[in-house]
Amino acid sequence: WVVGQRYRTPDGEEKFLKPIIKPVDKAKRLLSFRNLVELHVLSLTRREFRIPMQKVRTALDYLKRELDTQHPLSDVPLETDGIDVFVERFEHLVSASRKGQLAMREVVKQYLQRIDRDKNGSPLRLYPFTRGSTQVEQPRTVVVDPEISFGRPVLAGTGIRTSILAERYKAGDTIQDLVYDYGLNATAIEEAIRVELHLAA
Repeated sequence: WVVGQRYRTPDGEEKFLKPIIKPVDKAKRLLSFRNLVELHVLSLTRREFRIPMQKVRTALDYLKRELDTQHPLSDVPLETDGIDVFVERFEHLVSASRKGQLAMREVVKQYLQRIDRDKNGSPLRLYPFTRGSTQVEQPRTVVVDPEISFGRPVLAGTGIRTSILAERYKAGDTIQDLVYDYGLNATAIEEAIRVELHLAA
């Protein structure tokens, strides 16, 4: 999605698929926070609706023209609640989906509600999914905020990096040890560890 992909056609010709998302630093392959938000929303099209990449590319070209932005996956218009308008635009992308509009709206809503935005619509914070399935409601326990801990995942409201909790857990500390040391509830600790194990996988 970010670096593109080389492939061979059936007749042996080598071609290159351009990346869908342009990293902030192409040479060093560094991603911005906006890129991270784009990847979060792009995963909706691939994991939930299983839309072929060619259709994704065509739809994104359409959305770039319609929304007049190079980042249509992160720049959601803020008319109404931001979700209905986005779904209206997004329907062009998921037109091949077998799921009904209501089901699509609910899934899109779950994704978009995990992004906090400023009054101009720019993304401020992302609450990543901490569990495998995105079909169920999940707590917004872990947050990625570019202004906290250099954008590393932390427990919301604490600034405690999830990687620190996960490393201590892997080193032998129990959940109760971490609860005692940090004064947090067990559920928050478990979510922090879960997101790090998910990232490692």
